[in-house]
Amino acid sequence: MWRAFALAVAIACSATSSLACEDPYNIDGIVYDAVPADTPSSALVLDVEFDPAVVAHWRGGIIEARVRRVVQGDFTGERVRVGIMNNSCLWPFIYGTQGLIIGEMREGFEEFTTEARAYPSGERRTHQWRIGFEGVWFQPKGESIYERRERTGVDILTRPVNLTPIDDAPSISGDYDGDGDVDTAAYYETDEGELVVAVEHTTPDDAPIIWGGDIASLPYFVIRTAPPGLYQTDCDAYGSNCGGAPRTVTLTHDGIIVQGLEDHSRTLFYWSDGEFQNVSVRE
Repeated sequence: MWRAFALAVAIACSATSSLACEDPYNIDGIVYDAVPADTPSSALVLDVEFDPAVVAHWRGGIIEARVRRVVQGDFTGERVRVGIMNNSCLWPFIYGTQGLIIGEMREGFEEFTTEARAYPSGERRTHQWRIGFEGVWFQPKGESIYERRERTGVDILTRPVNLTPIDDAPSISGDYDGDGDVDTAAYYETDEGELVVAVEHTTPDDAPIIWGGDIASLPYFVIRTAPPGLYQTDCDAYGSNCGGAPRTVTLTHDGIIVQGLEDHSRTLFYWSDGEFQNVSVRE
């Protein structure tokens, strides 16, 4: 289980260095409030505290935490080296800097070999992945915002959050909810130091967050208004049969496209059934 998780992280890291996640509900954090019921008995569970000052300047790799107690498993020592590999949907401290971490102890690096067909030649190519860190380290298991909502009934994306407009960052306008009034979408920084795109409706007075990423990803993404019309889903991003996503989306009012300048991704956000939906599209 844990090695499969590590390989998934390695593949995700290769996809983009821009640190942004298309669907906010796929964002993972590593700090738990309680031990989930499906946690294996072999997992190591530590109650830890990360230094907020260190977290504020941390940009991936090893980060140390103070161990307050051992909840499950065997561990000795007052501090633990936690190894975190950059992943576009991993915001390690989105749930806070103190609580439980769940995972296993690892040592050094591990190599993986994968095969894939190159596009458009169809040639099979072998790739080798080397993941890990020097010395002994703790590999944490993440919990997505969706998984936490299912476990606790709390949706952190709908909790009150302080948004600070980012100076000189572009904003866009359009009728994004189809009510005939002009809405505004813009970049903001949260009180936790993350970059988000929020939409300010004329009514009601709220600003739902539709997209988020690491604050350092601001130069690598642009937002623009998607006019009404037919949009083709990028089914290659979802797998066979388009992964259950609609093959086309027809907008009767404006939508919003968040475009990645490095990975050439285009995510369409559109208002449907009282909330924003999103889908990867081709243009």
